[in-house]
Amino acid sequence: MNKKLINKYRISAFLFAYFSIISIGSLAQSHLNPCFTNGEYTGYLLAKRDIRPASSKNYRELPTLKGTVKVSVDEGVRIIYNNRNQAPFVNIKIERSIAGNSNKDKENLLAHLKYLIGKSSGLKEKSLASSTIGGYTLYHYSSNDFNKSYILTSYVFFPEEGITVYVDFHNLPPKYRTFKDQAAYQDQRDRFIKEYISHIRSCLSTK
Repeated sequence: MNKKLINKYRISAFLFAYFSIISIGSLAQSHLNPCFTNGEYTGYLLAKRDIRPASSKNYRELPTLKGTVKVSVDEGVRIIYNNRNQAPFVNIKIERSIAGNSNKDKENLLAHLKYLIGKSSGLKEKSLASSTIGGYTLYHYSSNDFNKSYILTSYVFFPEEGITVYVDFHNLPPKYRTFKDQAAYQDQRDRFIKEYISHIRSCLSTK
């Protein structure tokens, strides 16, 4: 795994600033459903899995158009998948809200995403976009600068009560990419998202 690449491209519009990382080899300390944190995906290799430290604050303060709001965080896990060129391409973060805060957390987080889009000039979307995949509503935005942005596309969805899943696709220097143009990137992105959600659906149905 190329540590320099991970350090350079782990910047996200709304998640990396809030994570103090502990690198570990298992999820022994996490109580999150493994359906969200495990899985093997075509063309990708698990590179890193981190648990949010228990000593972290149990909330994040986020700006919105109506002022600063709080989103509770009871626990969280971050996962990085490398592409075939051993570069960190997909970043997934799963967080659980504190009991009783789920609806308000969702409302506040979506308000924050709308704020980010409204304040950003380098995005394709002028408002928060959404799509339905596998029965889940995914909220997302994408960079309109394929060559400069750290993050090409960010997704957020809520597969269970109190669970928030963030998926970021990192931009990479051309020599580390496994796609030649934006159309090929979008095809890889869409295939990964569909495969990840299919895994979640299948796993949850057997629990």
